[in-house]
Amino acid sequence: MSNLPHDKLPRRDALAAGLAGLLAMAAPRAAHAADVGEAADAAVAKSAPIDPAAGPPLLPRDRRVPGGVAVLDLGPQAATLPRVEFGDRQVLVRAAAGRWQAIVGLPLDQALGTAKVVVTQASKQQTLEFEVVDKAYARQALRVAPGQVNLSPENEA
Repeated sequence: MSNLPHDKLPRRDALAAGLAGLLAMAAPRAAHAADVGEAADAAVAKSAPIDPAAGPPLLPRDRRVPGGVAVLDLGPQAATLPRVEFGDRQVLVRAAAGRWQAIVGLPLDQALGTAKVVVTQASKQQTLEFEVVDKAYARQALRVAPGQVNLSPENEA
């Protein structure tokens, strides 16, 4: 992994580090996570039991952009864990400083503007809205000499 500040990490490394942290929080002895490579394996292997006195574990920053993470405050921590859904998927909910938080991963193709989650707790349902703003990600291009490329006929155009 790079020694760059986390804002300057290549996207793949930043995602791998974030996922490794979540894996370490949720299951210190989690099964092999092949899609995040050695970073996840090392984080899981080195993780210690979570100490409640140390405060909540670190999470990705609240960046409400396509490909980012929205950290939503759900209100005071109650006896029952809220269920939060974003589209057709349930999202991670955690307790932090006496409050519930939803950790919502936003897909790269997330539409800009108002996004919604549905929160169900103690048989009450409510909708929370949040704004997704644009982000210009750094682009990389690979130029390959024409003699080094074997394209299919439909991709040659």
